[in-house]
Amino acid sequence: MKDSQRSLTAESAAAARAAHFVLNYEPMIFEDPYASYFIGDRWKWMIQKRVILRLITASFLFGWARPVVGQILARSRYSEDRFEKAFGNDISQYVLLGAGMDSFAMRRPELEEAVKIYEVDHPGTQEWKKEKLSENSFSQPSNVVYIPIDFEKESLAQVLTASLFRNESPAFFSWLGTTYYLTKNAVFDTFKAIASCAAKGSEVVFDYACADSDGRMPDTKTIKKVRRFTKRRGEEMITAFSQKELFDELKKNGFTLQEDLDTDMQNERYFANRSDGLEAMRHTHIASVKLV
Repeated sequence: MKDSQRSLTAESAAAARAAHFVLNYEPMIFEDPYASYFIGDRWKWMIQKRVILRLITASFLFGWARPVVGQILARSRYSEDRFEKAFGNDISQYVLLGAGMDSFAMRRPELEEAVKIYEVDHPGTQEWKKEKLSENSFSQPSNVVYIPIDFEKESLAQVLTASLFRNESPAFFSWLGTTYYLTKNAVFDTFKAIASCAAKGSEVVFDYACADSDGRMPDTKTIKKVRRFTKRRGEEMITAFSQKELFDELKKNGFTLQEDLDTDMQNERYFANRSDGLEAMRHTHIASVKLV
């Protein structure tokens, strides 16, 4: 991805959150009234035309992309639920790795004095988001610090240390929709960087693809379509992990597993008895680990 280019997969994720909010199928999995402000004109046109949106989502949500949308919503809900618990335990630093079009700071203005938010992402994506804030006459939340990074080339520890991040205080890290597009080395290096610069008690929530028995990306119909979709946008899914490989490596770096939700567990927690047919995406997990 070029430095001047926004992440199109992050924009697509924002469009999914916006559609879920507009269609308002109860119970809402994740409410994001600001997501529609960070998407391009084509997405915005579809979101604003409720009748057209319903016609599109009749095939979009009930076709191959239905579990993809479900995964986007579930991971966001899970991460913010975990943050609420961490905040209740006096964690006041919230680090969004691969922040994309996240709107937490806008949705939670009451936390402006209590929580410092560090949005760490590709510079092109950050500039797009800032431009959209300005275009829609939103003020920049005072508790947000933007930290540009290329996860494949730069050290997270270095960019965090150079910012206002307080390494003596535990932090909550949310790393969503990103590990799929990085090499394994880049993923593990990021966890090592967190371990090197974050205080004990820090938590990381992330999602990942669970590898098949040969250690490769699962060869399912849905994942094939997702890989084609993301490849056309310059961000192909390339990396999947076995649970043992992943959590053994994280344990070596001081992390202990808190929770690992597979597809069935996500369906039970977020998608039971729904009328819109949303479901979790097979072979994707949402997990939480803590630095001890």
